[in-house]
Amino acid sequence: MTKQAAEQVARALDLIEQGELTLEKGSETFGEAWPAILPAVRLALQLKLAANPPLVSTRPYKAPDLVIGWQDLQASLEITPCLPALPQTPPEVHPVVRWWESLRRFFNTKPGQALGGSMIGLALSFFLVLGVAESKPGDLLYRARLGWEYLGEFLEVNPDQKAAVAMQYADNRLAELESMAFVATPGQLTEVQGQYLRAIDAAARYSNNRQFHSYLALYDHLTEQRSRVDRLQQAEYTFGPGARLTYLADRLNDTVFTLAPKLPGATSPPEATPGPGTPTPPPTK
Repeated sequence: MTKQAAEQVARALDLIEQGELTLEKGSETFGEAWPAILPAVRLALQLKLAANPPLVSTRPYKAPDLVIGWQDLQASLEITPCLPALPQTPPEVHPVVRWWESLRRFFNTKPGQALGGSMIGLALSFFLVLGVAESKPGDLLYRARLGWEYLGEFLEVNPDQKAAVAMQYADNRLAELESMAFVATPGQLTEVQGQYLRAIDAAARYSNNRQFHSYLALYDHLTEQRSRVDRLQQAEYTFGPGARLTYLADRLNDTVFTLAPKLPGATSPPEATPGPGTPTPPPTK
């Protein structure tokens, strides 16, 4: 292409961009030279359009275009296959949480509520029994503990068993005296000593029954307790007032001496010698 033809093509492109020239009316401006440069102008326009495409369609907007666009979109959606929904994986639950939820659902049922009430009752009973067993003189539940231990004497029928229960009761009270040595209050000592004396008096009373046979076991038990009281009394004389156990030791000694003649093989104590002025009984025929 000659230089003149190239200049004409460049001028034609400028006029087309400015809107002053179209391809149909190019001969009016360029005359006989237009057919020769027309192919070059078209090629240049195509290259320029390909390099810089229009952002908006140059076709004028028409009202039916909106309806047609919606119809085309609906038709394309109808023929598009629906993909299956992905399965939803439940979140992982900790085993402890799962166990707790199962337990809570169970206790919401009638059997669960009945079982829960029974468990609460058993727990309260357990703590009550534990409190009674661990109670000490002066505590609120100590009287309940004494009553529970004293109940065994009424449940037994055999005097030997009754005496054994009474001596076990006395052992428990003597153990309390030993554990509270030097720290017990006068009220506590009075209560425990009174309960101990009641127990050994009950054992001596059961030994007077004709059906009682455990004299030797009762004697050995009382002798062992007398040794414990003596050791406790000696400790009090060494470290504190010793008069608190004197009456207790005297009563225990009297009970042992009273029971001694009843042991198997024991000789009866000699009869008292009549004093002066005492009338002599007549001889038996």
